[in-house]
Amino acid sequence: MWTVTKHQKLHNHEFVPTTKSYLLRSHRSVSRNHLSYLKDLKKSGVCVADDLRFLKTQSGGSPLVGFTSRDAYNSLCTDVLNNLDGTDSNTLIEIFRQRQSSEKNFFFDFEVDDESRLCSFFWRDGKMMRDYELFGDLLVHDTTYRTNKYDMICGPFVGMNHHCMNVMFGCGFLLNERIESFVWLFRSFLRSMNGKSPQSIMTDQCAAMAAAISQIRRQSLSFIGQGCRASVQFDLDGNGMWTVTKHQKLHNHEFVPTTKSYLLRSHRSVSRNHLSYLKDLKKSGVCVADDLRFLKTQSGGSPLVGFTSRDAYNSLCTDVLNNLDGTDSNTLIEIFRQRQSSEKNFFFDFEVDDESRLCSFFWRDGKMMRDYELFGDLLVHDTTYRTNKYDMICGPFVGMNHHCMNVMFGCGFLLNERIESFVWLFRSFLRSMNGKSPQSIMTDQCAAMAAAISQVFPTSRHRLCIWHIGENSKKHIKGLRNQKDFLDIFNCLLKHTDTEAEFELYWTSCKLFTETGILCCHCLRILNVHCVSEVPNKYILKRWTKRVLEDENAGIIPPSQCFNVPSSVWTLEITRKFQKLVVYCQENSEARKIFEQAVLDAKRKVEHEYGPIFFEGEDCDVESSSGVIKDPSNRRLKGIRRQSLSFIGQVYRVGNSHPDYVYSLDIF
Repeated sequence: MWTVTKHQKLHNHEFVPTTKSYLLRSHRSVSRNHLSYLKDLKKSGVCVADDLRFLKTQSGGSPLVGFTSRDAYNSLCTDVLNNLDGTDSNTLIEIFRQRQSSEKNFFFDFEVDDESRLCSFFWRDGKMMRDYELFGDLLVHDTTYRTNKYDMICGPFVGMNHHCMNVMFGCGFLLNERIESFVWLFRSFLRSMNGKSPQSIMTDQCAAMAAAISQIRRQSLSFIGQGCRASVQFDLDGNGMWTVTKHQKLHNHEFVPTTKSYLLRSHRSVSRNHLSYLKDLKKSGVCVADDLRFLKTQSGGSPLVGFTSRDAYNSLCTDVLNNLDGTDSNTLIEIFRQRQSSEKNFFFDFEVDDESRLCSFFWRDGKMMRDYELFGDLLVHDTTYRTNKYDMICGPFVGMNHHCMNVMFGCGFLLNERIESFVWLFRSFLRSMNGKSPQSIMTDQCAAMAAAISQVFPTSRHRLCIWHIGENSKKHIKGLRNQKDFLDIFNCLLKHTDTEAEFELYWTSCKLFTETGILCCHCLRILNVHCVSEVPNKYILKRWTKRVLEDENAGIIPPSQCFNVPSSVWTLEITRKFQKLVVYCQENSEARKIFEQAVLDAKRKVEHEYGPIFFEGEDCDVESSSGVIKDPSNRRLKGIRRQSLSFIGQVYRVGNSHPDYVYSLDIF
């Protein structure tokens, strides 16, 4: 019998809050009834996410469901695996073997897991092979069919014949859409076709499928030339001379067409004249792509150029590395050392490769360090400058001072834009600033830079440039940008929403409810998702009902009862309303009195409920010297552009816990 012999009750950490205890693994389980319920809904065409939302609504919230979304998906997947009992699998494999023995050129393959459960299989017959030999230049592969009782993924290989009709090249079934599953399937297909790869492959936007295709493409040569015995053997004789002793000329595969032989590595080379020509054009501001197009035109086509675009870029990069002979690099490092010995707080660092060639360096002086101590909460870093003769990447670290002017915090140069290069640069910068990280970092959408920031500045907030976001929107949401008034809403969200909550509130929102109090189609969709069959009375304005004439008032419900928004969003909205009201009242003394009296009345009511509020500058006189309203001091002539004036609002402090806020308003 197990007996408790010791029990230590003290913990050195906080307990999980009771509101989150349902997330503990020991508290979660998917019952048989729930699993059966989810399976029935899934068979009916309802997605699992909608099933879970319905369960949460019926149960009264996530804590009362008893399991998470991941638990539901895992249970459904485990149930599929348990149903693969081997009866159908053995029957299927036996059918394949019978067809292979009776039909010519029939091919099949299958894969099992560690528990001998069938997880993948593929087959094709002789007709499919003949069709592929004729029409296999284009291959279409998709995996959108899950109509079998085991919920396995069907992945047919399809092409098009000379009558523009679909033809089947083969078919496979997979248990999941992982990279290794697609790699196995594509290898089986390629092996069944004697290593013949298609010229083009069309798929959907599945990342795992794309990765598997690229992996198979890199290995395609080993399939095409598999078992080829063509070779040349050289032996060294007694005189130290190499002699051909064996030459096997027969190949078991097709040769490269003469029209494509110029692409072979042995046929390509960038001559010195071509390299010098490309360098001169690049120095003149002509991009390499335009240089190559000009060379192809002058030579009479790509086969007569003698090299590919990649060869040209590699030769230019190699030439840059060869030019780093150490003369300029040693001079630069010597200058840095002299400044370090003569200037206080001067810092520099550099990095060399395995051949002792300079590949990265960084520096900052004492003034940059002082500016960073004062204004280092925001750091802007960009690498779009390549104006030096070594074509190294310049990456300045920039901030903004109290005059809204740019200040430099440091500068670095890199040979490439890889993750490890940015990691070295950011670590050098952080070390030069005594480990002080910025609160926010603004960059472009460079993936390598983002990865390096997450490693070196884990506590900093990474922000993207608005201009780059706008440019990327042209690629990813082109359809939305073509809609009427979308650009105005999109630009307003980018430039005028200050918090994540505010952005989420307005994104793809028509604002019909927030502006007029009328429920829109988006709100009705939310009610439908939560199984609310009738619109609650508080959302129905009396003015739109038949009883509107029973009372003199229209019965408009106050906004506080119509909707409830986050505090940060409400603060920004009410601030903007006050700004507009201040601008409207500032030139009229009577309007000023009304506005100030309203503020004092609101202040007294809030103080009565929640305690005193202290304003600074309450005794200042805001009235003009006379009650007469005069014309503006300057009259703008026709054709002269408007100038912006700034009005600094009243500085206030609420209690002792809120900082001071200063608002600047454009009044013209």
